[in-house]
Formats: sequence, structure tokens, C-alpha cells
Amino acid sequence: MTTDPSVNMVAFRLRREGGAIVTGHGRTRDDDAVRQAWAMVQREHSASPGEVVELYSEWEPSAADAAFVSKTFPKAKLTYSFSRPADGGWDAAFAGARATIERASAAGEAEERMQQVDEQGELVPVLWSPKTAPEMLQMLPYAEIVPGTLVVTVAVAAPTPRGTIGMNHITRAGLAGTPFEDRLAAAAESLTTGLEISAYNDGELFGVSRPGGFAASAIVLPGFAERMSDVIGSEDLIVAITDADCAFLAAAGSPAAQRLRQMVAEAPRGGQPEPTLLRINGRGVAVA
Repeated sequence: MTTDPSVNMVAFRLRREGGAIVTGHGRTRDDDAVRQAWAMVQREHSASPGEVVELYSEWEPSAADAAFVSKTFPKAKLTYSFSRPADGGWDAAFAGARATIERASAAGEAEERMQQVDEQGELVPVLWSPKTAPEMLQMLPYAEIVPGTLVVTVAVAAPTPRGTIGMNHITRAGLAGTPFEDRLAAAAESLTTGLEISAYNDGELFGVSRPGGFAASAIVLPGFAERMSDVIGSEDLIVAITDADCAFLAAAGSPAAQRLRQMVAEAPRGGQPEPTLLRINGRGVAVA
């Protein structure tokens, strides 16, 4: 990436000898930043859509760009580092990005980024809020947790040298005939590595965390509700998901449950998944 976050660098891995990686760029704020980068690559490298097997965009594609990628490169993997800010909060987003950018060449960093995710990444379940990402979810297979509110996809994730988490999303085309349920089961098994449960407030409130992130996805683990019911001592649970990396639980109707509601109300918006308060009991999972 350039040291100017207002420029979105996009790398395309082509189906050519040696797995050539070529780069282009667009204006980060523009809805067609990825399309701008692709037009540059086409001009400079005579590339065709059918050659593209993977894309890495420093910034999350806009809804328009996500639709463009899905239509133009339906079999390509998509990876990005920085989330697109909600409600036009670009100044804060750029400030955060500047704090993490290392001085590296754009092409060299993109190649390192792609290789790192491929070689060092782990398969994990990833939660999404479908109302805020309908275009992205057109490309990704998923299972519903709460219809219209929360779904789970699968991605290969790995830490980058800058300290961010890079994700290589498994697209519908990327399943290559493997049932999504099998990928999700493998991702769930991977997620259990390092998963920790901690007690707070004299055991009234519990948190789920994980060194590799994505701890909030623990809600999709087989037997998770039963395990947490035993830990908390209640079969009726409230779960607060404030971001992808953590989840907090308490018995429904308890003072701690009210604290969880407040945490979700005060949590920052604009990421994936959106802050969500759930209720889990014998009737299933629902919005609390």
C-alpha cells in the first residue's frame, strides 16, 4: 500500500506463468475504486477477467465494487485489510490506517500479504450482518444464525506484518464442489484452538476470547449453548456480540444481562458483524 490511505491499492493474481501479481489503484473513497484499479491493470498488462484468480484490495470494496467483482471475477478469491467506514467516517478511518501502514512497496507488500494468508492462515467461521453487506454475501456461501440479522461464512485468516488480520473469503465458486457444511465444520473445529472462557463480576458475567480473534463466532460451535448453560447455571442466556473478536454472556433477566444490553447499545457501528444482542435458550437463537 502507498503511505497515502486515500489511494486504494489493488493487487490481482493472474493465471500466468509464475502466478504473476499485478497492481493498480483507485481513489479509496470512490464507489468504483476497484474498477479503477482493474482498468489500469487492463491497460498496462493486457489482462483479461478470466485470468484473475485472486484479488487483494487494501480497503473493503464498496457495494458497487463488490457487485462488480462478483460479476467480473466470479471464481476469484477476495481479500482486504481495512473495513470501509460507515456513514462517511473517512477521516477517522484514514487516521487509523496511517497508524498501521509500514514503509513497503505496494506490489511487494501485496504479494507478501497474499502468500502469508495462503501459507499461514487458518480456516475460521466469520459472522456477518446481512443488512449491511448484501452485495458481499452474494459472493459468499453462508448459513443463517438469525434470519435477516446474523449469518456465518468461512474464511482463511492470518495476521499481517502490520498487525491487522487479512482474510481470504471462501466464495461460492471457491468451494470447488465441497459442501459448505463441511467447510463450516472444519472452520468450527479450528476455532476451538485457544478459545478461552473468563468470568467477571464474581461469576455473573462471562467472556469468550481467543488469541487468533473471531471469538464471537463461537456461538456456531456444536454444543456451545449447552456448555455455556452449564458454566453460567442457566438455560436461558443473553449474548452480547460487540465485534468479531469477543462475546459476552449472562443469564437472561440478571443485572449482568442489562449490562450486556448497554454494551451493545454503546458499541461502535460500521464493522462486521454489527453489534448484536442475542438470546439463546431451548427455543433456539433470536435477537434479544
